[in-house]
Amino acid sequence: MALTFTPGWMTCLDESMSPWISKFTCPGFMFVPRKPHPFGNEWHTIECGISGIIFQLEPVKGKDS
Repeated sequence: MALTFTPGWMTCLDESMSPWISKFTCPGFMFVPRKPHPFGNEWHTIECGISGIIFQLEPVKGKDS
């Protein structure tokens, strides 16, 4: 296995959601009605379109942060 990851020529920008049930135990808890799992943390992600590996994650800050 290689020690470094080099993404392929095709990348995909996406907004991802990690599902979470309790807003009291989840920092950055959001409700996003357009998502299939609307409760949890929302992330901006970049992934390699060839391997499907996410290589960049950035949490989305809510209005109250």
